[in-house]
Amino acid sequence: MDSLTHIAIGAIIGELYAGKSLGKKALVIGAVFQSIPDIDFVSSLFVSPSASLLAHRGFTHSFLFLIILSLVLAIAARKWFRDFDLSFISWTVFVSLEVLVHLLLDSLNVYGVGWLEPFSHVRISLHSLFVMDPFFSAILGVAFFVLILHRHTHRYRFNWAVGSLFISFLYVCMSFLNHGIVNKRLQSTLSAQNISSQRYFSTPTEFNIFLWYCVVEVDSGYYIGYSSVFDSESFIQFYFFPRNEDRIANYSNVEERSNLVRFSQGYYTIDHLEGQLIFNDLRFGREAGWQNDQAPFTFHYYLEHPSKNSGRLQRGRWAQLNRSNLAALVQRIKGN
Repeated sequence: MDSLTHIAIGAIIGELYAGKSLGKKALVIGAVFQSIPDIDFVSSLFVSPSASLLAHRGFTHSFLFLIILSLVLAIAARKWFRDFDLSFISWTVFVSLEVLVHLLLDSLNVYGVGWLEPFSHVRISLHSLFVMDPFFSAILGVAFFVLILHRHTHRYRFNWAVGSLFISFLYVCMSFLNHGIVNKRLQSTLSAQNISSQRYFSTPTEFNIFLWYCVVEVDSGYYIGYSSVFDSESFIQFYFFPRNEDRIANYSNVEERSNLVRFSQGYYTIDHLEGQLIFNDLRFGREAGWQNDQAPFTFHYYLEHPSKNSGRLQRGRWAQLNRSNLAALVQRIKGN
């Protein structure tokens, strides 16, 4: 999830777990604990752009890191906050709870997390929430500000904290329900069209859990389509994209190629954009693809000019973010 959502939910958990012992400091401490796994962003300062993609949500999002961090921070917190009545075990549980929630939240997005690093490089992704979902984050943000503004003894603090977490939990449950509806429709479409699929996935489009982006892998490439839970027809219209793997058969940077293929979990195509060879990671969708079937992919990596790859994800995510395309997104969500 985005950093602001992590901060808000970290503060709310801090309020519930340690508010009585730490007062409003629990909000700040909880937000800090919740945000620590994202320190991996500093890796981009020391490694290549393709390697930094793997470093993000890698070891710092693993269960091993959770254990180590919980013990280290519990020892430090006992020293820094010795005036407060929290034992070493209580601090350990506090840190563990915050980091665990961070790991679980990030697993809901398409990027994936390395829960088992460094023992396994498998990335876990449940494909149920877009990385920035205002419907999920809004109630958490409101509760966060209410907890900051109201005095520590306010009688409704507990209600705001618990209520916001409960509503957010229900929203996640709804996302799983919608995911199941779309996957069932996807399987039905593949069967009706006699498409033999090796694997597939569906994931939410920008800012919602109602319109889903679907990718189906076949031998030579991928079928890609969109499905809203409000569609009157169960049929999904697909467009085919060849993998074009032969285009990088002679690509000299073997390490970069390996990093990108591993990062994309094998969902990629090779293409040309503005006359340059690019690597498309299909998992992140297309720039307003629900409106334009020729839209470029959100994540495109310039193979011949690595220096152009700063802000790889954000570059594509916001490229088509305007009033017209947002209106088209809303219309597509309503169903066809």
